[in-house]
Amino acid sequence: MQEILIAAAQMNCSTAKTKENLAEIFKRADEAASEGARLIVFPEGICSGYFFDSAEQARSVAENVPDGYIVRELEKKAREKGIYIVAGMTELEDGLIYNTAVLVGPEGYVGKYQKSHLWDFEKKYTEPGMTGFPVFNTDIGKVGIMVCWDLWFPECARILALKGADLICLPTGWVPNPTQPQDVKPMPFYMTMSQAHMNAVYIAAANRTGNENGLDWLGYSLIAGPTGWPIAEAGKDDDLILYATVDLREVKAKKRLAEQAHMVSDRRKDLYDEMLGSGGKPYQL
Repeated sequence: MQEILIAAAQMNCSTAKTKENLAEIFKRADEAASEGARLIVFPEGICSGYFFDSAEQARSVAENVPDGYIVRELEKKAREKGIYIVAGMTELEDGLIYNTAVLVGPEGYVGKYQKSHLWDFEKKYTEPGMTGFPVFNTDIGKVGIMVCWDLWFPECARILALKGADLICLPTGWVPNPTQPQDVKPMPFYMTMSQAHMNAVYIAAANRTGNENGLDWLGYSLIAGPTGWPIAEAGKDDDLILYATVDLREVKAKKRLAEQAHMVSDRRKDLYDEMLGSGGKPYQL
């Protein structure tokens, strides 16, 4: 591994218009690849839409992974450009609907993550994910995925970090919080920083901007480094691609904050389970 360029696309999509959404995704994938990016993260539900009118509308665009149209088209683009793509979609598995993010790369389909924690109205038509928290070995490093509301549950990022993730990709659909003061950035912006710092990993958060089917998006996508500080960030209304040069080799070293302060070895495994009951195997640092 060496220094690489990664990207996060802040953009919007149309509900239940898969082909049109993929066309917009591919424009940005082409741009990121032309800039030299090795990986680009897209927002939650970006391929098929997210804020559906009904369970029937969600089911009408839900597809199998990895054999459906969306994943096959993403694979083609990833192979063509020699890049990794993480993008949110609506998945149909064994007759059930999941909020899923897929990872594809130059080698084709790599894997998927089904959103573990469902937000509000999603529970009307979406099942809680059953993939657990996989970490994918790629040519650029170990990659984990969370989706939006998962960020509010620190166990998710912690388990991914313990399993060796160097980079956590975070497709998201943050919405405004009416309790937020006017003069500060939104809470999930700071939460992304905190989770990156607490686990000494990179987090690339790609949020939506604009409005989908009456739902306003919050923007403020960011890429945070293993010390927690943002390397790249967007505003609320920006439709753009964020870029950050990262060195995934440094992630393991960044877990030591001082000579006798280590993010992993200082954990009190006598007080709580090493892998928080997830059943995963810890990565040997």
